[in-house]
Amino acid sequence: MSEERICIVGASMAGLFAAWRLAAAGRPVVVYERDGVVDGPRTLIVTAHLRRLWPDFPPQGIRHRITGFDLWAGGVRRILPLREPDWVIERAEVRTILLQLAQAAGAEIRTGWAFAGREGDRLVFRRRDGEEIREEGRVILAADGARSRVLAAFGLPRPPVLLLLQARVRLPRWAHPERAAVWFVPEDTPYFYWLIPESPQTGVLGLATEPGRPIRALLDRFLERLGLEPLAYQGGVAAAYRPDLPWRVARDGHLIFPVGDAGGQVKVTTVGGTVTGLWGGMAAAQALLGQGGGAARRLRAELMAHHLARRILSRFTREDYERLLWGLGRRATQVLGEVPRDAFGAGAWRLLWAQPGLVKYILRGLWR
Repeated sequence: MSEERICIVGASMAGLFAAWRLAAAGRPVVVYERDGVVDGPRTLIVTAHLRRLWPDFPPQGIRHRITGFDLWAGGVRRILPLREPDWVIERAEVRTILLQLAQAAGAEIRTGWAFAGREGDRLVFRRRDGEEIREEGRVILAADGARSRVLAAFGLPRPPVLLLLQARVRLPRWAHPERAAVWFVPEDTPYFYWLIPESPQTGVLGLATEPGRPIRALLDRFLERLGLEPLAYQGGVAAAYRPDLPWRVARDGHLIFPVGDAGGQVKVTTVGGTVTGLWGGMAAAQALLGQGGGAARRLRAELMAHHLARRILSRFTREDYERLLWGLGRRATQVLGEVPRDAFGAGAWRLLWAQPGLVKYILRGLWR
């Protein structure tokens, strides 16, 4: 099976990252993508932890740098300086870079082909004109998003879905051009609102929430509250990690790796899945190249830490957040600025060591 062609369904960043790694190692790879290689814009913020997965990340992919956060809960504010700046990137731009790298390494990219289902041992892909391709595809990377049709076709669980919506805005005078702002408003969403500067002039204001909530009305009301006018909207869905989601499954003669949103490889504390999605793509590639499962184990441990933290945070009231920010000490603030959000599992212990009193907030969330 070592020389069998690997079929990747979905030219997401996670899928293309895996395709690049596999093709660069000499493995035959084909990527099927339904919609083409150009997708709608979405501004993203990632930690410098990305360098560990992609050491030579191209500088042209970085739009802006964020040196800290302004955290708000009610009238309480806490400034959180970052030891290493976060990066602001544009999803479509990075996806295009990955596409070029995967193609240059030898991966075959087939656009305009949607996964239509299974026919015996073969995968069926269909174009809009009705033409079909049947692919052997015994080794499959499902990189087709939170609503993965590949996982559905094989009877595998799909991750829960969260809604995302953000508006591009002119950066207001009160906003620091290199600090992102976060507002905890649990009566609107168990997650938060954010304002991410993408340049000294513009930024994106958005929120994440669960299906069934009026996300557009919530965002428009918050924009009005801040006196901001939307220039354009960016929306989509994201997966939420769940411990029972598989990362590798043998089913009906196929070996399937769900990666990125399809695998729920998203930090549910922040609904950030860019770095962890690439991490998932790398873990699948390493497993197929016989390089062990260390990356997958570390990723699962990291996502589990965020899952446990989210169970607590989702029970917080506005008053809980106010007390938490108000009581956050200097050492704990320093640790939060030093530990990337993609290394939360290890950093949580440092945080509790710096401020043991934080345990009471954990217990309050668990008992509620």
